Amino acid sequence: MTAVSSFRPLVESDEIAFNQIRAKESWEDAFDQIIYFGEEDPSLASAKTTFIRCEPFPTIKTMMSAASLANGWTCLINSDIVVSPMLGTVVQECLRKKIE
Repeated sequence: MTAVSSFRPLVESDEIAFNQIRAKESWEDAFDQIIYFGEEDPSLASAKTTFIRCEPFPTIKTMMSAASLANGWTCLINSDIVVSPMLGTVVQECLRKKIE
């Protein structure tokens, strides 16, 4: 599954940085690919992560366009949302039951 999100620059606030980094750590186990709209940030980078430069705040339409190009299931997610490590298992079970 692919996650598509935008993020606030981490230098803006320690609290925002903490929440976004914590969320990203949870995403590493749950998602196959992560697409962030914004300038590349080493604190959010990984082998799974792609950064797409854009104006300060991308529109939902722009992010949905990127999501439509991804393979398989995709979600639009706020950058500070922590996901359960079981998310991948839930997706696999949905695929097994042919729920799309």
